[in-house]
Amino acid sequence: MYELYADIFDLKLLLKKNDADKPQAQKNRSERLKTPQTFLPLPELMKIQKNQRILILDDIYTTGRTLMHAHDIFLRAGFKNICTFSLSR
Repeated sequence: MYELYADIFDLKLLLKKNDADKPQAQKNRSERLKTPQTFLPLPELMKIQKNQRILILDDIYTTGRTLMHAHDIFLRAGFKNICTFSLSR
């Protein structure tokens, strides 16, 4: 997904996604909504000032679970201005 946005945004990788039991594309809606937190913060996250705006990028918004998990990590890290963007829904 990085390649989709690399020419548009100055990207910084701040989260690491843990491998899930199976890819999101192979899950039905109910399974997707039950997916536990899949992200861990990278050390680079702590180097960013909390007043910075955060834009979370995704390729396809289906249930919103991926964005919600990422948003939660940033909230817990103390960020307040968090937005999301997806290419498709």
